[in-house]
Amino acid sequence: MDVITKESPFEQYCDLIDRKAYTEDWLDSKHDAIAWEIYNREPLYFSKSLIEDFKFRARFKGNILASVEGPPWSGKSLFAGRWILELSEIFGMPFSWNNLTWLPEELETKLIKSKSRETIWVDEKQKKRVGLGSRTTDLNLLDFEEMGRKTQKNIIWCSPEVGRSNHYFYFKAYDLERINNQKCEKCEKADKCFRLPSQTKTLCEIPFFERLGYPKHLIFRLKTYSKLEERPLVRAYVQVPIPSPDFIKEYEIHKDKFIKKLEKQEPDDSFSALKEIAAKIIKERKEDLYYFNRHGEYVPVQNKIVKSIVYDEIGMRRYPNEMIEIIRNIISNAILSDGKILGFNKKKKKRLCT
Repeated sequence: MDVITKESPFEQYCDLIDRKAYTEDWLDSKHDAIAWEIYNREPLYFSKSLIEDFKFRARFKGNILASVEGPPWSGKSLFAGRWILELSEIFGMPFSWNNLTWLPEELETKLIKSKSRETIWVDEKQKKRVGLGSRTTDLNLLDFEEMGRKTQKNIIWCSPEVGRSNHYFYFKAYDLERINNQKCEKCEKADKCFRLPSQTKTLCEIPFFERLGYPKHLIFRLKTYSKLEERPLVRAYVQVPIPSPDFIKEYEIHKDKFIKKLEKQEPDDSFSALKEIAAKIIKERKEDLYYFNRHGEYVPVQNKIVKSIVYDEIGMRRYPNEMIEIIRNIISNAILSDGKILGFNKKKKKRLCT
């Protein structure tokens, strides 16, 4: 009987490189140089390799966990969108726009509600609510690895700054090539066209995906975790084409809805989720949230104790410190404002210690 390797093709390539690097004591720059040399020789080599790798994972009960990092206008959302389409085809599940979220704290909910072999896309945007900004990328993708693995759910996470990179695939913006359309240069409407709020709008017969400056293809540098070195190393330079115009139009519709929601300062689902967590902790740990002093008076516990209870219930890595503070504050305010929430009347109101 033939034996099929447990490792995917790309993992085998990385392991071979790592063993050679370890034996010859390579510097990190050599990993980068080899990846760049292969890319220059055959620009689509690594993108094709990844597609074969993803097909292997899909066939043998694996899933894809990846992050895409880059500053504004680096093409990270376009790059992610390209892989969303590839994964939809590879895993046999068309992408559902219900699986797109702009809020990292909604990832767990999306994983629970999505179907097996679907892909969840977190395209993080800056939010106006204090404490819920892009710092939520301190969330570790590895925390959600087990949730997605059993049902082969894939995660693509876009962010200005990912931070940790110990997950499967860590892409970082490197370069992009733009269309050079001379008709736009000579067009009288060009300046007004470039000022339009949406990249899918145009004032002339030239479609948006053929306009001057529109991305033609994207290049991202890929790192994966080395088991031998126990750290992320540069593996490849990956070039992909832009997603289809219809996909981009649909993406813009969903993004515009999110932006309008922010402009109206509408409450988002993330805060409701935090309130639910706080209510659950109050219900299940109410006896740990207060004590009676020697005069028989009800006294709420200190903030630091409330925070430790929150950590006990939801762990220390699931949410960033800013969100832990919000949960802690909801609980502290609730038990300070009225002891009835814990099932009794308090005799004397006391300020919560800090």
